[in-house]
Amino acid sequence: MDPLLAIVPPVGVAIIMLAVWLAGGGGRRLLDADTVRRRIAEDLPDTAMDDAVISSDGAAALATVTGAADLVAAVVVGDKVAVRRLDRGDVAAVSRDGGRLVITTADFGCRRIALTLPAAVTDDWWRRVAALAGGVVDRPQGTQ
Repeated sequence: MDPLLAIVPPVGVAIIMLAVWLAGGGGRRLLDADTVRRRIAEDLPDTAMDDAVISSDGAAALATVTGAADLVAAVVVGDKVAVRRLDRGDVAAVSRDGGRLVITTADFGCRRIALTLPAAVTDDWWRRVAALAGGVVDRPQGTQ
């Protein structure tokens, strides 16, 4: 067997991977306040955002809706951002472990949303999500 036949495929794969990495295909998109605001305006044009919180890993965010108890979730999916409005009953369950909120929704396309929040705002956002929960609410220790 020709040794060149054993060398060419791995070298070709390495060149393709390098080209993808150089083109920016190897990185993850991270959310910031401007991206969240822009994506909500694009996907939900009749919805105005008041306040927002972004997970410490930049992979998810929650925002309040002007004049409503609803929330909007923005979640990084690959190099895209999925936006979902969460009305009463859309939240099937919410749990909290320290500063980490895990929201289970009734939406098949965005079933689970996990956020790690700063300690100063975790209680407030947990209460907001729990108010929409139509199912299980795991209360953090020490609360009623």
